[in-house]
Amino acid sequence: MANLVKLHGGTVTANSEGRGRGSEFILCLPAIEMPEVALVTSQAPQVVPRGDARVLIVDDNVDAAELLADVLQAGGYQTRAVHDGPSALKAADEFQPQIALLDLGLPVMDGFELAQLLRHPP
Repeated sequence: MANLVKLHGGTVTANSEGRGRGSEFILCLPAIEMPEVALVTSQAPQVVPRGDARVLIVDDNVDAAELLADVLQAGGYQTRAVHDGPSALKAADEFQPQIALLDLGLPVMDGFELAQLLRHPP
């Protein structure tokens, strides 16, 4: 446990007032800054009937992406599954999805950057 905490830049301390008095363990990890994501839109969301809804699934876990695509297809959605940001941008251009489900921890570019590029293409 202590090695895992140290790998993340943290510390572990243990304190006790003696036998039978209990123990206190303190785990400290540094805070990380999360990117700010603005969800501002000037349009009301569209309601799309399921049979017409195109869903882009982006996940580097191939099995998870394919499983989710299969489940959504069984529910009447049209799906396309890809496994990295550049492939997602290409698929979005061709497939024109109304919905994108993004893994945030993607290789090449993370899901936050991909979301920005999908919403505001260059």
